[in-house]
Amino acid sequence: MDTLFPAERHRRPSIPPSPAPSRQCLIRNAARAWLDAERANLAAVAAHTAAHGWPGHTTRLVANLYRYLKAGGHYPEAITIHGHARRAAHQAGDSAAEATALTRLGLVDVRQGRYQQATGHLQQALALFRETGDRTGDANALTSLG
Repeated sequence: MDTLFPAERHRRPSIPPSPAPSRQCLIRNAARAWLDAERANLAAVAAHTAAHGWPGHTTRLVANLYRYLKAGGHYPEAITIHGHARRAAHQAGDSAAEATALTRLGLVDVRQGRYQQATGHLQQALALFRETGDRTGDANALTSLG
């Protein structure tokens, strides 16, 4: 994601480097090709981590994949992955992460013309953002509702 969308690096959670040497994606197309090839596996990882008590892993993975899924129009996978993040965050009591997942689900709904469903997701997100005092999230949810 840092290769494809470097200007948004500050918005994603930092991930410590692996002790093992990692393969560097030096070219944007190579990075996109890797994400495209691994998209189903990444969705499976989100499902696994959400189902096996690793909600933080799920929400961090989804935070890193958000822009790729949105920019590529990978809506079926986005619904699956953000849905897993929402459930994991809810089960962990992480209202902020749940609200973020709901916002992203709402945005996918908007892009697919499912406005009533989008409104429901965004209103739930808005309530959680207000509950947690996240004014930026509140503003994003309101903007999306508009």
